[in-house]
Amino acid sequence: MDFREWFEENADVTNELYIKLDNYEDIEVLHKYRVNLRRLYACSEVYAKQLNKKKSKELSRLVKKIIKPTSALRDLDVFLGEIDTFACSLKTKEKLHSLLTLKRVSLFKVFSSSIKSVEYKKNLKDFHEMSKSDEFFIYKKINKANNYKIIRDIEKNIYEDFNKIDKNTSFTELHELRMKFKKFRYGLNIYEQCFENNKKISTDLSKLKILQDLFGAIQDNLVRLKLVESLEGKLTKKQLLELKNYFKKNLKRAREKLFTFKEAKTWLL
Repeated sequence: MDFREWFEENADVTNELYIKLDNYEDIEVLHKYRVNLRRLYACSEVYAKQLNKKKSKELSRLVKKIIKPTSALRDLDVFLGEIDTFACSLKTKEKLHSLLTLKRVSLFKVFSSSIKSVEYKKNLKDFHEMSKSDEFFIYKKINKANNYKIIRDIEKNIYEDFNKIDKNTSFTELHELRMKFKKFRYGLNIYEQCFENNKKISTDLSKLKILQDLFGAIQDNLVRLKLVESLEGKLTKKQLLELKNYFKKNLKRAREKLFTFKEAKTWLL
């Protein structure tokens, strides 16, 4: 697929999904909206940054402004959808579901107000118009760039960073590395669709998915633990302790799985 065609198509899909958010009932609509925006953000961070750092920074900032109001609601929806699977007592799960359902009502109001604001609509319009412009800086330079070298260098650097982690690596550092892998995966997807005629990238996609899932499990449990801790006073002491212990165990297990995967070296390029 031609790169401009890819970019315009994703910009159009973003607009189409935004319209569906107006009567937000299907949580998958928001998920698709966010995934589409992440692809475009990765495009800016992976490829555009190599073409013009100043303009790519402006582009990334614009896309982040569009994504930001959607994050809290999406995270809560996923959390709510998984409560039944938690290895906790039924009463604790029912109470947690009740509290988070109330929290969702207030979060949805904030979300709805944000995406309907004049500023948000202007950001979307600016982005869409940019994608249609012949003067858009990416369109002018992307086909002259060595896109194979760009994605290959990122691949090399990111796996070198992964090889350096150990049990003393902080959650913040793990999260930052997780975000780098996300951008790389989306960047790789763009490469496969638009630039692979040049050279193929050797990354094992199945191993990359496992790695992303392991990072995701750590982040999910960390975020959920913090959310549960914020409910102190609304849960009984017994319920709070049960949930905290559950997520702490999950968090510990998720970290151990990540380090086991790292030490197995099956991901080596």
